[in-house]
Amino acid sequence: MSRRTVSWLAGGLLVAAALSGCVSMPQSGEVQDVPGPPNSNTDDQFQFNPRPPLVGETPTETVDGWFEAMTATPVSTVVARQFLSSAQAASWSPEDGILTYDTARTPQGFGTVNVTLFGVNRLDARGQWLGPADPDDLTLRFPMEPEDGQWRITSVPDALIVDEAWFETSYQPANLYFFNPNARVLVPEPVFLPRGDQLPTSLVRGLLQGPIHSGLERSFLPNNAALDLAVTVTPDGVAQVPLRGDVGSLPAETIDLMADQLAWTLRQDPQIRSIQLLADGEPLVLPGGATEFGVDYGSAFDPAGRYADEELFGLRQGRVVRVVDGVEQPITGPFGTKQYGLSDISLNLDASLVAGVGESGTSVILSSAFGSASGLYAVPRTVMSDAVDLLHPAWDTAGRLWMVDRRPSGAVVSVFHNGTLERVNVPGISGERVTDFLVSRDGTRLVAALDEAPSDQVVVSRILATGRLHGTVARPIVGGPGGLLRVRDLGWRTPTSIFFVNAIAGRQSELRSASVDGSPATFDPQAVYSLQGDLDAQVISSPRTEDPIYLQSSGGGFKALLANSPQLPTGLQVLHYVG
Repeated sequence: MSRRTVSWLAGGLLVAAALSGCVSMPQSGEVQDVPGPPNSNTDDQFQFNPRPPLVGETPTETVDGWFEAMTATPVSTVVARQFLSSAQAASWSPEDGILTYDTARTPQGFGTVNVTLFGVNRLDARGQWLGPADPDDLTLRFPMEPEDGQWRITSVPDALIVDEAWFETSYQPANLYFFNPNARVLVPEPVFLPRGDQLPTSLVRGLLQGPIHSGLERSFLPNNAALDLAVTVTPDGVAQVPLRGDVGSLPAETIDLMADQLAWTLRQDPQIRSIQLLADGEPLVLPGGATEFGVDYGSAFDPAGRYADEELFGLRQGRVVRVVDGVEQPITGPFGTKQYGLSDISLNLDASLVAGVGESGTSVILSSAFGSASGLYAVPRTVMSDAVDLLHPAWDTAGRLWMVDRRPSGAVVSVFHNGTLERVNVPGISGERVTDFLVSRDGTRLVAALDEAPSDQVVVSRILATGRLHGTVARPIVGGPGGLLRVRDLGWRTPTSIFFVNAIAGRQSELRSASVDGSPATFDPQAVYSLQGDLDAQVISSPRTEDPIYLQSSGGGFKALLANSPQLPTGLQVLHYVG
Protein backbone atom coordinates (compact mmCIF):
# COMPACT_ATOMS: atom_id res chain seq x y z
CA MET A 1 0.00 0.00 0.00
CA SER A 2 1.35 3.38 -0.97
CA ARG A 3 2.21 5.84 1.79
CA ARG A 4 0.80 9.31 1.38
CA THR A 5 1.25 12.37 3.54
CA VAL A 6 -1.79 14.46 4.33
CA SER A 7 -1.25 18.05 5.45
CA TRP A 8 -3.08 19.38 8.47
CA LEU A 9 -4.07 23.05 8.45
CA ALA A 10 -5.37 24.83 11.53
CA GLY A 11 -8.89 23.54 12.12
CA GLY A 12 -8.97 21.63 8.81
CA LEU A 13 -8.70 17.98 7.90
CA LEU A 14 -7.70 17.34 4.29
CA VAL A 15 -8.81 13.79 3.64
CA ALA A 16 -10.19 12.56 0.35
CA ALA A 17 -13.85 11.62 0.57
CA ALA A 18 -13.86 8.43 -1.49
CA LEU A 19 -15.01 5.39 0.45
CA SER A 20 -14.06 1.75 0.35
CA GLY A 21 -16.67 -0.99 0.74
CA CYS A 22 -14.62 -3.56 2.64
CA VAL A 23 -15.47 -4.35 6.24
CA SER A 24 -13.94 -6.71 8.74
CA MET A 25 -15.81 -9.95 9.27
CA PRO A 26 -16.90 -11.51 12.57
CA GLN A 27 -15.34 -14.59 14.08
CA SER A 28 -16.87 -18.05 13.92
CA GLY A 29 -19.52 -19.18 16.35
CA GLU A 30 -23.14 -20.18 16.60
CA VAL A 31 -25.95 -17.75 15.99
CA GLN A 32 -27.08 -15.94 19.13
CA ASP A 33 -30.34 -14.15 19.88
CA VAL A 34 -29.50 -10.60 18.85
CA PRO A 35 -32.11 -7.98 19.80
CA GLY A 36 -30.45 -5.02 18.07
CA PRO A 37 -27.92 -2.32 18.91
CA PRO A 38 -26.31 -3.17 22.26
CA ASN A 39 -26.97 -0.97 25.27
CA SER A 40 -24.56 -0.18 28.05
CA ASN A 41 -24.27 1.59 31.37
CA THR A 42 -21.12 2.96 32.96
CA ASP A 43 -21.44 0.90 36.12
CA ASP A 44 -18.67 -1.48 35.11
CA GLN A 45 -17.00 0.67 32.45
CA PHE A 46 -13.27 1.13 32.93
CA GLN A 47 -12.37 4.65 34.07
CA PHE A 48 -9.22 6.25 32.66
CA ASN A 49 -7.96 9.70 33.65
CA PRO A 50 -5.02 10.55 31.36
CA ARG A 51 -2.00 12.44 32.62
CA PRO A 52 -1.57 16.17 31.83
CA PRO A 53 1.58 17.54 30.11
CA LEU A 54 4.74 17.11 32.15
CA VAL A 55 7.54 19.63 32.58
CA GLY A 56 10.49 18.93 30.30
CA GLU A 57 8.62 16.78 27.76
CA THR A 58 10.04 16.69 24.24
CA PRO A 59 7.84 17.53 21.20
CA THR A 60 7.32 13.84 20.41
CA GLU A 61 6.38 13.09 24.02
CA THR A 62 3.91 15.98 23.93
CA VAL A 63 2.22 14.63 20.79
CA ASP A 64 2.18 11.14 22.26
CA GLY A 65 0.55 12.53 25.42
CA TRP A 66 -2.10 14.32 23.32
CA PHE A 67 -3.06 11.06 21.60
CA GLU A 68 -3.25 9.26 24.93
CA ALA A 69 -5.36 12.05 26.46
CA MET A 70 -8.03 11.58 23.79
CA THR A 71 -8.71 8.10 25.20
CA ALA A 72 -10.08 9.43 28.50
CA THR A 73 -12.92 7.28 29.81
CA PRO A 74 -15.66 8.49 30.05
CA VAL A 75 -15.06 10.41 26.82
CA SER A 76 -13.54 13.81 27.56
CA THR A 77 -11.07 16.17 25.85
CA VAL A 78 -10.35 18.40 28.86
CA VAL A 79 -6.84 17.01 29.40
CA ALA A 80 -6.13 16.76 25.66
CA ARG A 81 -6.56 20.53 25.28
CA GLN A 82 -3.73 21.10 27.76
CA PHE A 83 -1.24 19.75 25.19
CA LEU A 84 -2.25 22.47 22.70
CA SER A 85 -1.18 26.08 22.41
CA SER A 86 -3.59 28.56 23.95
CA ALA A 87 -4.94 29.64 20.57
CA GLN A 88 -5.37 26.06 19.31
CA ALA A 89 -6.96 24.89 22.57
CA ALA A 90 -9.57 27.65 22.24
CA SER A 91 -10.42 26.82 18.60
CA TRP A 92 -10.14 23.00 18.55
CA SER A 93 -13.48 21.29 17.76
CA PRO A 94 -13.04 17.56 18.38
CA GLU A 95 -16.83 17.15 18.23
CA ASP A 96 -16.70 17.75 14.44
CA GLY A 97 -15.86 14.10 13.75
CA ILE A 98 -13.95 10.98 14.72
CA LEU A 99 -10.98 9.22 13.14
CA THR A 100 -10.22 5.68 14.26
CA TYR A 101 -7.01 3.86 13.38
CA ASP A 102 -5.73 0.33 13.67
CA THR A 103 -2.04 1.05 14.35
CA ALA A 104 0.24 4.08 14.48
CA ARG A 105 3.96 4.75 14.10
CA THR A 106 5.86 6.33 16.96
CA PRO A 107 5.83 10.16 16.68
CA GLN A 108 8.93 11.50 14.92
CA GLY A 109 10.36 14.99 14.47
CA PHE A 110 11.06 18.13 16.48
CA GLY A 111 9.79 21.46 15.07
CA THR A 112 7.11 19.44 13.29
CA VAL A 113 6.16 16.02 14.63
CA ASN A 114 4.87 13.43 12.16
CA VAL A 115 2.58 10.54 13.07
CA THR A 116 1.50 7.95 10.51
CA LEU A 117 -1.79 6.16 11.15
CA PHE A 118 -2.82 2.92 9.45
CA GLY A 119 -6.31 1.51 8.88
CA VAL A 120 -8.07 4.86 9.30
CA ASN A 121 -11.88 5.06 9.35
CA ARG A 122 -14.05 8.17 9.62
CA LEU A 123 -17.24 9.17 11.43
CA ASP A 124 -19.01 12.51 11.17
CA ALA A 125 -20.02 14.88 13.95
CA ARG A 126 -23.24 12.98 14.62
CA GLY A 127 -21.47 9.62 14.82
CA GLN A 128 -22.44 8.33 11.38
CA TRP A 129 -20.04 5.76 9.97
CA LEU A 130 -18.41 7.19 6.83
CA GLY A 131 -16.03 4.30 6.16
CA PRO A 132 -12.29 4.13 5.42
CA ALA A 133 -10.33 7.27 4.64
CA ASP A 134 -8.73 7.34 1.21
CA PRO A 135 -5.96 6.42 1.53
CA ASP A 136 -6.49 4.54 4.78
CA ASP A 137 -2.91 5.31 5.92
CA LEU A 138 -2.37 8.95 6.77
CA THR A 139 0.62 10.93 7.98
CA LEU A 140 -0.39 13.78 10.26
CA ARG A 141 1.89 16.80 10.78
CA PHE A 142 1.84 18.59 14.13
CA PRO A 143 3.72 21.95 14.23
CA MET A 144 5.23 22.62 17.64
CA GLU A 145 6.05 25.86 19.50
CA PRO A 146 7.27 26.59 23.03
CA GLU A 147 4.72 28.26 25.32
CA ASP A 148 5.55 29.18 28.92
CA GLY A 149 8.67 27.02 28.71
CA GLN A 150 6.90 23.87 27.44
CA TRP A 151 6.26 22.44 24.00
CA ARG A 152 2.70 22.80 22.70
CA ILE A 153 0.96 21.69 19.48
CA THR A 154 -0.19 24.67 17.40
CA SER A 155 -2.40 22.89 14.85
CA VAL A 156 -4.49 19.72 15.12
CA PRO A 157 -7.44 18.39 13.11
CA ASP A 158 -10.96 19.10 14.29
CA ALA A 159 -11.66 15.49 15.23
CA LEU A 160 -11.28 12.98 18.00
CA ILE A 161 -8.45 10.65 16.89
CA VAL A 162 -8.43 7.33 18.72
CA ASP A 163 -7.35 3.75 18.17
CA GLU A 164 -9.97 1.27 17.03
CA ALA A 165 -9.79 -0.92 20.14
CA TRP A 166 -10.56 2.03 22.43
CA PHE A 167 -13.38 3.19 20.16
CA GLU A 168 -15.04 -0.24 20.22
CA THR A 169 -15.09 -0.31 24.03
CA SER A 170 -16.03 3.36 24.52
CA TYR A 171 -18.66 3.84 21.81
CA GLN A 172 -21.73 1.80 20.96
CA PRO A 173 -23.98 1.51 17.91
CA ALA A 174 -27.37 3.15 18.29
CA ASN A 175 -30.15 4.57 16.12
CA LEU A 176 -31.62 8.04 15.74
CA TYR A 177 -35.30 7.91 14.75
CA PHE A 178 -36.89 10.28 12.25
CA PHE A 179 -40.23 10.07 10.47
CA ASN A 180 -40.69 9.32 6.80
CA PRO A 181 -42.09 12.29 4.82
CA ASN A 182 -45.77 11.43 5.43
CA ALA A 183 -45.16 10.60 9.13
CA ARG A 184 -46.49 7.04 8.83
CA VAL A 185 -43.40 5.20 10.04
CA LEU A 186 -40.16 5.92 11.89
CA VAL A 187 -36.88 5.61 10.00
CA PRO A 188 -33.82 4.45 12.01
CA GLU A 189 -30.44 6.01 11.22
CA PRO A 190 -27.39 4.17 12.67
CA VAL A 191 -24.81 6.18 14.61
CA PHE A 192 -22.04 5.51 17.13
CA LEU A 193 -22.25 7.30 20.48
CA PRO A 194 -20.34 7.26 23.78
CA ARG A 195 -21.39 4.53 26.19
CA GLY A 196 -22.67 5.15 29.67
CA ASP A 197 -24.13 8.26 31.26
CA GLN A 198 -23.34 10.37 28.19
CA LEU A 199 -25.60 8.25 25.95
CA PRO A 200 -29.00 9.94 26.59
CA THR A 201 -27.56 13.42 26.00
CA SER A 202 -25.75 12.28 22.84
CA LEU A 203 -28.94 10.67 21.50
CA VAL A 204 -31.02 13.83 21.97
CA ARG A 205 -28.30 16.06 20.52
CA GLY A 206 -28.19 13.81 17.48
CA LEU A 207 -31.94 14.19 16.98
CA LEU A 208 -31.77 17.96 17.40
CA GLN A 209 -29.39 18.22 14.46
CA GLY A 210 -32.33 17.32 12.24
CA PRO A 211 -32.86 14.72 9.50
CA ILE A 212 -29.78 13.03 8.08
CA HIS A 213 -31.27 12.62 4.59
CA SER A 214 -33.42 15.51 3.40
CA GLY A 215 -36.30 14.39 1.21
CA LEU A 216 -36.25 10.95 2.81
CA GLU A 217 -37.18 11.77 6.39
CA ARG A 218 -38.40 14.56 8.63
CA SER A 219 -38.20 15.56 12.28
CA PHE A 220 -40.87 17.10 14.49
CA LEU A 221 -38.34 18.66 16.85
CA PRO A 222 -38.25 22.41 16.01
CA ASN A 223 -35.27 23.67 14.03
CA ASN A 224 -34.37 26.15 16.75
CA ALA A 225 -34.77 23.70 19.62
CA ALA A 226 -31.67 23.06 21.69
CA LEU A 227 -30.77 20.97 24.70
CA ASP A 228 -30.39 23.03 27.84
CA LEU A 229 -27.28 21.46 29.41
CA ALA A 230 -27.82 17.68 29.47
CA VAL A 231 -30.39 14.89 29.78
CA THR A 232 -30.58 13.64 33.35
CA VAL A 233 -31.96 10.28 34.45
CA THR A 234 -33.51 10.03 37.91
CA PRO A 235 -32.87 6.98 40.12
CA ASP A 236 -36.29 5.59 39.17
CA GLY A 237 -35.53 5.81 35.42
CA VAL A 238 -37.19 9.06 34.34
CA ALA A 239 -35.19 10.83 31.63
CA GLN A 240 -35.66 14.59 31.96
CA VAL A 241 -35.04 16.32 28.62
CA PRO A 242 -34.64 20.10 29.10
CA LEU A 243 -35.29 21.90 25.81
CA ARG A 244 -35.26 25.56 24.88
CA GLY A 245 -36.57 27.23 21.75
CA ASP A 246 -40.04 27.15 20.19
CA VAL A 247 -41.02 23.96 21.98
CA GLY A 248 -43.69 25.13 24.40
CA SER A 249 -45.79 26.73 21.62
CA LEU A 250 -45.99 23.63 19.42
CA PRO A 251 -49.43 22.25 18.47
CA ALA A 252 -50.56 19.10 20.27
CA GLU A 253 -50.10 16.86 17.21
CA THR A 254 -46.50 18.00 16.77
CA ILE A 255 -45.73 17.46 20.45
CA ASP A 256 -47.14 13.95 20.15
CA LEU A 257 -44.95 13.10 17.14
CA MET A 258 -41.89 14.67 18.77
CA ALA A 259 -42.50 12.44 21.80
CA ASP A 260 -42.63 9.41 19.49
CA GLN A 261 -39.17 10.22 18.14
CA LEU A 262 -37.71 10.77 21.59
CA ALA A 263 -39.27 7.60 23.02
CA TRP A 264 -37.86 5.41 20.27
CA THR A 265 -34.45 7.06 20.45
CA LEU A 266 -34.07 7.10 24.25
CA ARG A 267 -35.40 3.57 24.84
CA GLN A 268 -31.97 2.33 23.73
CA ASP A 269 -30.62 3.28 27.15
CA PRO A 270 -31.75 0.43 29.43
CA GLN A 271 -31.85 2.61 32.54
CA ILE A 272 -34.61 4.80 31.05
CA ARG A 273 -38.24 3.70 31.61
CA SER A 274 -40.07 6.98 30.94
CA ILE A 275 -39.43 10.49 29.64
CA GLN A 276 -40.37 13.99 30.73
CA LEU A 277 -39.92 16.95 28.38
CA LEU A 278 -39.14 20.36 29.85
CA ALA A 279 -39.77 23.46 27.76
CA ASP A 280 -37.80 26.39 29.16
CA GLY A 281 -37.85 24.66 32.54
CA GLU A 282 -41.55 23.79 32.61
CA PRO A 283 -42.99 20.28 31.98
CA LEU A 284 -44.42 19.97 28.48
CA VAL A 285 -48.01 18.70 28.41
CA LEU A 286 -48.80 15.94 25.94
CA PRO A 287 -52.18 15.35 24.29
CA GLY A 288 -54.41 13.92 27.01
CA GLY A 289 -52.78 15.97 29.75
CA ALA A 290 -49.81 13.74 30.65
CA THR A 291 -46.40 15.26 31.41
CA GLU A 292 -44.53 11.95 31.30
CA PHE A 293 -44.57 9.10 28.77
CA GLY A 294 -43.07 5.63 28.65
CA VAL A 295 -40.36 4.44 26.29
CA ASP A 296 -42.96 2.29 24.52
CA TYR A 297 -44.68 5.46 23.33
CA GLY A 298 -45.23 5.57 19.57
CA SER A 299 -45.21 1.82 19.06
CA ALA A 300 -47.55 2.23 16.08
CA PHE A 301 -44.66 3.75 14.10
CA ASP A 302 -42.32 0.76 14.55
CA PRO A 303 -39.99 0.56 11.49
CA ALA A 304 -40.11 -3.23 11.77
CA GLY A 305 -43.89 -3.09 11.39
CA ARG A 306 -45.75 -2.90 14.70
CA TYR A 307 -48.91 -4.28 13.13
CA ALA A 308 -47.16 -6.58 10.67
CA ASP A 309 -48.44 -10.14 10.68
CA GLU A 310 -46.11 -12.36 12.72
CA GLU A 311 -46.76 -15.67 10.97
CA LEU A 312 -44.92 -17.48 8.21
CA PHE A 313 -46.40 -18.18 4.78
CA GLY A 314 -45.33 -20.81 2.28
CA LEU A 315 -46.26 -22.86 -0.77
CA ARG A 316 -47.31 -26.51 -0.72
CA GLN A 317 -48.17 -28.16 -4.00
CA GLY A 318 -48.80 -24.76 -5.56
CA ARG A 319 -51.17 -23.51 -2.83
CA VAL A 320 -50.42 -20.81 -0.25
CA VAL A 321 -50.41 -21.91 3.39
CA ARG A 322 -49.98 -20.11 6.70
CA VAL A 323 -47.72 -21.62 9.39
CA VAL A 324 -48.90 -20.77 12.92
CA ASP A 325 -46.68 -22.03 15.78
CA GLY A 326 -45.35 -24.72 13.47
CA VAL A 327 -48.82 -25.86 12.36
CA GLU A 328 -49.70 -25.52 8.69
CA GLN A 329 -53.09 -24.37 7.43
CA PRO A 330 -54.25 -23.14 3.98
CA ILE A 331 -55.24 -19.52 3.50
CA THR A 332 -58.86 -18.91 2.51
CA GLY A 333 -58.17 -16.68 -0.50
CA PRO A 334 -57.90 -17.84 -4.13
CA PHE A 335 -54.23 -18.85 -3.84
CA GLY A 336 -55.09 -21.19 -0.96
CA THR A 337 -57.94 -22.98 -2.67
CA LYS A 338 -56.70 -23.37 -6.22
CA GLN A 339 -53.38 -23.88 -8.00
CA TYR A 340 -52.18 -20.92 -10.05
CA GLY A 341 -48.76 -22.25 -11.00
CA LEU A 342 -46.86 -20.14 -8.45
CA SER A 343 -43.15 -20.57 -7.75
CA ASP A 344 -42.83 -17.92 -5.01
CA ILE A 345 -45.03 -15.67 -2.86
CA SER A 346 -44.79 -12.44 -0.90
CA LEU A 347 -47.45 -11.07 1.44
CA ASN A 348 -47.94 -7.43 2.36
CA LEU A 349 -47.35 -6.44 5.97
CA ASP A 350 -50.86 -7.08 7.29
CA ALA A 351 -51.07 -10.33 5.28
CA SER A 352 -54.15 -9.18 3.37
CA LEU A 353 -52.62 -9.43 -0.12
CA VAL A 354 -50.49 -12.10 -1.76
CA ALA A 355 -48.14 -11.42 -4.65
CA GLY A 356 -47.49 -14.69 -6.45
CA VAL A 357 -44.62 -15.19 -8.88
CA GLY A 358 -45.56 -17.37 -11.84
CA GLU A 359 -43.90 -20.73 -12.26
CA SER A 360 -41.72 -19.47 -15.11
CA GLY A 361 -40.56 -16.47 -13.06
CA THR A 362 -41.89 -14.03 -15.67
CA SER A 363 -45.15 -12.80 -14.13
CA VAL A 364 -46.63 -11.55 -10.84
CA ILE A 365 -50.26 -12.15 -9.85
CA LEU A 366 -51.87 -10.21 -7.00
CA SER A 367 -54.75 -11.60 -4.96
CA SER A 368 -56.52 -11.20 -1.63
CA ALA A 369 -55.36 -13.61 1.08
CA PHE A 370 -58.88 -13.96 2.47
CA GLY A 371 -61.77 -15.75 0.79
CA SER A 372 -64.32 -13.34 2.22
CA ALA A 373 -62.52 -10.27 0.89
CA SER A 374 -64.07 -8.06 -1.75
CA GLY A 375 -62.62 -5.41 -3.98
CA LEU A 376 -60.04 -5.19 -6.73
CA TYR A 377 -58.03 -8.31 -5.77
CA ALA A 378 -60.82 -10.63 -4.68
CA VAL A 379 -60.12 -12.22 -8.06
CA PRO A 380 -56.40 -12.70 -8.90
CA ARG A 381 -55.01 -10.00 -11.18
CA THR A 382 -51.79 -10.05 -13.18
CA VAL A 383 -49.71 -6.94 -12.40
CA MET A 384 -46.56 -7.92 -14.35
CA SER A 385 -46.34 -10.26 -17.33
CA ASP A 386 -43.20 -9.48 -19.34
CA ALA A 387 -40.38 -10.26 -16.87
CA VAL A 388 -37.47 -12.62 -17.56
CA ASP A 389 -36.34 -13.89 -14.14
CA LEU A 390 -38.01 -12.39 -11.08
CA LEU A 391 -36.49 -12.48 -7.61
CA HIS A 392 -38.61 -12.77 -4.45
CA PRO A 393 -40.77 -9.59 -4.30
CA ALA A 394 -40.90 -7.30 -1.27
CA TRP A 395 -43.50 -5.01 0.34
CA ASP A 396 -43.12 -1.85 2.44
CA THR A 397 -45.44 -0.03 4.86
CA ALA A 398 -46.71 2.25 2.08
CA GLY A 399 -48.20 -0.81 0.35
CA ARG A 400 -45.66 -0.70 -2.48
CA LEU A 401 -44.75 -4.02 -4.08
CA TRP A 402 -41.09 -4.09 -5.13
CA MET A 403 -39.87 -6.42 -7.90
CA VAL A 404 -36.44 -7.04 -9.41
CA ASP A 405 -36.26 -8.70 -12.83
CA ARG A 406 -32.90 -10.24 -13.69
CA ARG A 407 -32.56 -9.65 -17.44
CA PRO A 408 -29.53 -10.43 -19.63
CA SER A 409 -28.88 -6.69 -19.84
CA GLY A 410 -29.00 -6.36 -16.04
CA ALA A 411 -31.53 -5.94 -13.26
CA VAL A 412 -34.69 -3.89 -13.69
CA VAL A 413 -36.31 -2.55 -10.49
CA SER A 414 -40.08 -1.99 -10.59
CA VAL A 415 -42.77 -0.96 -8.12
CA PHE A 416 -46.49 -1.67 -8.25
CA HIS A 417 -48.57 0.76 -6.20
CA ASN A 418 -52.13 2.06 -6.39
CA GLY A 419 -52.78 0.09 -9.53
CA THR A 420 -49.74 1.43 -11.39
CA LEU A 421 -46.52 -0.35 -12.36
CA GLU A 422 -43.48 1.88 -12.73
CA ARG A 423 -39.80 1.29 -13.27
CA VAL A 424 -37.50 2.71 -10.58
CA ASN A 425 -33.95 3.83 -11.33
CA VAL A 426 -31.55 2.71 -8.60
CA PRO A 427 -27.97 3.57 -9.71
CA GLY A 428 -25.54 0.81 -8.82
CA ILE A 429 -28.34 -1.81 -8.73
CA SER A 430 -30.35 -1.18 -11.90
CA GLY A 431 -28.48 -2.80 -14.79
CA GLU A 432 -26.29 -4.93 -12.51
CA ARG A 433 -26.16 -8.70 -11.94
CA VAL A 434 -28.35 -8.96 -8.83
CA THR A 435 -28.40 -12.21 -6.83
CA ASP A 436 -30.97 -11.17 -4.23
CA PHE A 437 -32.53 -8.01 -2.81
CA LEU A 438 -34.37 -6.66 0.24
CA VAL A 439 -36.49 -3.58 0.87
CA SER A 440 -36.79 -2.24 4.41
CA ARG A 441 -40.33 -2.23 5.78
CA ASP A 442 -40.12 1.55 6.26
CA GLY A 443 -39.53 1.78 2.49
CA THR A 444 -36.31 3.81 2.69
CA ARG A 445 -33.60 1.22 1.95
CA LEU A 446 -33.03 -1.21 -0.91
CA VAL A 447 -30.26 -3.74 -0.24
CA ALA A 448 -28.92 -5.92 -3.05
CA ALA A 449 -26.33 -8.66 -3.48
CA LEU A 450 -24.34 -8.16 -6.67
CA ASP A 451 -22.65 -10.98 -8.58
CA GLU A 452 -19.26 -9.50 -9.39
CA ALA A 453 -15.70 -10.60 -10.04
CA PRO A 454 -13.48 -11.31 -8.23
CA SER A 455 -15.90 -11.04 -5.28
CA ASP A 456 -19.59 -10.38 -4.75
CA GLN A 457 -20.74 -7.23 -2.97
CA VAL A 458 -23.72 -6.25 -0.89
CA VAL A 459 -24.83 -2.67 -1.52
CA VAL A 460 -27.52 -0.33 -0.20
CA SER A 461 -29.46 2.51 -1.83
CA ARG A 462 -31.75 5.00 -0.09
CA ILE A 463 -35.19 5.29 -1.67
CA LEU A 464 -36.50 8.80 -2.27
CA ALA A 465 -40.19 9.45 -2.85
CA THR A 466 -39.79 13.13 -3.75
CA GLY A 467 -40.97 13.55 -7.31
CA ARG A 468 -40.59 10.33 -9.26
CA LEU A 469 -39.64 7.38 -7.04
CA HIS A 470 -35.88 6.76 -7.33
CA GLY A 471 -32.84 5.53 -5.43
CA THR A 472 -29.55 7.11 -4.47
CA VAL A 473 -26.31 5.68 -5.86
CA ALA A 474 -25.85 2.33 -4.12
CA ARG A 475 -22.81 2.08 -1.89
CA PRO A 476 -21.09 -1.10 -0.69
CA ILE A 477 -21.72 -2.31 2.85
CA VAL A 478 -20.06 -5.73 2.50
CA GLY A 479 -17.11 -6.71 0.32
CA GLY A 480 -15.42 -10.06 0.01
CA PRO A 481 -12.06 -10.44 1.79
CA GLY A 482 -9.62 -12.16 -0.55
CA GLY A 483 -12.27 -12.48 -3.24
CA LEU A 484 -14.13 -15.15 -1.27
CA LEU A 485 -17.58 -13.57 -0.99
CA ARG A 486 -20.28 -15.48 -2.89
CA VAL A 487 -23.66 -14.27 -1.64
CA ARG A 488 -26.53 -16.70 -2.16
CA ASP A 489 -29.31 -15.14 -0.07
CA LEU A 490 -30.23 -12.09 2.02
CA GLY A 491 -32.56 -11.60 4.99
CA TRP A 492 -33.37 -8.88 7.49
CA ARG A 493 -31.95 -9.23 11.00
CA THR A 494 -33.07 -5.89 12.47
CA PRO A 495 -34.37 -2.73 10.75
CA THR A 496 -30.73 -1.66 10.32
CA SER A 497 -28.89 -4.97 9.83
CA ILE A 498 -29.07 -7.96 7.53
CA PHE A 499 -28.15 -11.62 7.30
CA PHE A 500 -26.40 -12.99 4.23
CA VAL A 501 -25.55 -16.53 3.20
CA ASN A 502 -22.00 -16.78 1.86
CA ALA A 503 -20.80 -19.85 -0.05
CA ILE A 504 -17.15 -20.26 0.93
CA ALA A 505 -15.72 -23.55 -0.30
CA GLY A 506 -16.73 -26.96 -1.61
CA ARG A 507 -20.11 -27.76 -0.10
CA GLN A 508 -19.81 -25.32 2.79
CA SER A 509 -21.46 -21.96 3.36
CA GLU A 510 -21.99 -19.63 6.29
CA LEU A 511 -24.57 -17.21 7.63
CA ARG A 512 -23.18 -13.80 8.52
CA SER A 513 -24.52 -10.39 9.45
CA ALA A 514 -23.81 -6.83 8.36
CA SER A 515 -24.99 -3.33 9.25
CA VAL A 516 -26.71 -1.21 6.61
CA ASP A 517 -24.22 1.59 7.28
CA GLY A 518 -21.26 -0.60 6.30
CA SER A 519 -19.55 -0.38 9.69
CA PRO A 520 -17.34 -3.35 10.61
CA ALA A 521 -19.15 -6.35 12.05
CA THR A 522 -16.81 -6.25 15.05
CA PHE A 523 -19.06 -3.50 16.46
CA ASP A 524 -22.09 -5.76 16.26
CA PRO A 525 -22.99 -8.86 18.29
CA GLN A 526 -21.52 -11.82 16.45
CA ALA A 527 -23.87 -13.80 14.23
CA VAL A 528 -22.10 -16.55 12.32
CA TYR A 529 -23.39 -19.99 11.57
CA SER A 530 -21.60 -22.65 9.54
CA LEU A 531 -23.75 -24.49 7.00
CA GLN A 532 -22.23 -27.80 6.06
CA GLY A 533 -23.20 -29.46 2.78
CA ASP A 534 -25.54 -26.79 1.37
CA LEU A 535 -24.33 -23.90 -0.75
CA ASP A 536 -27.84 -22.76 -1.63
CA ALA A 537 -29.44 -22.54 1.81
CA GLN A 538 -31.83 -19.64 2.39
CA VAL A 539 -32.32 -17.58 5.54
CA ILE A 540 -35.88 -17.03 6.77
CA SER A 541 -35.90 -13.96 9.00
CA SER A 542 -37.59 -10.65 9.61
CA PRO A 543 -36.52 -7.29 11.06
CA ARG A 544 -38.59 -8.06 14.17
CA THR A 545 -36.02 -9.38 16.61
CA GLU A 546 -38.60 -11.49 18.44
CA ASP A 547 -39.37 -13.55 15.33
CA PRO A 548 -37.65 -16.96 15.03
CA ILE A 549 -34.86 -17.38 12.48
CA TYR A 550 -34.69 -20.44 10.23
CA LEU A 551 -32.49 -21.81 7.50
CA GLN A 552 -34.13 -23.64 4.62
CA SER A 553 -31.93 -26.16 2.83
CA SER A 554 -32.08 -26.57 -0.91
CA GLY A 555 -33.83 -29.89 -0.19
CA GLY A 556 -36.68 -28.16 1.64
CA GLY A 557 -35.81 -28.94 5.27
CA PHE A 558 -35.77 -26.25 7.97
CA LYS A 559 -33.40 -25.63 10.86
CA ALA A 560 -34.23 -23.26 13.71
CA LEU A 561 -31.27 -21.10 14.72
CA LEU A 562 -32.64 -19.90 18.06
CA ALA A 563 -33.65 -21.97 21.05
CA ASN A 564 -37.35 -22.68 21.67
CA SER A 565 -38.37 -21.87 18.08
CA PRO A 566 -41.35 -23.87 16.74
CA GLN A 567 -40.41 -26.74 14.46
CA LEU A 568 -41.64 -26.31 10.90
CA PRO A 569 -43.29 -28.79 8.54
CA THR A 570 -41.05 -30.20 5.81
CA GLY A 571 -41.73 -30.27 2.10
CA LEU A 572 -42.76 -26.64 1.62
CA GLN A 573 -41.53 -25.08 -1.62
CA VAL A 574 -40.83 -21.67 -0.09
CA LEU A 575 -41.36 -20.04 3.30
CA HIS A 576 -41.32 -16.33 4.15
CA TYR A 577 -42.36 -13.74 6.68
CA VAL A 578 -44.51 -10.88 5.42
CA GLY A 579 -42.87 -7.92 3.72
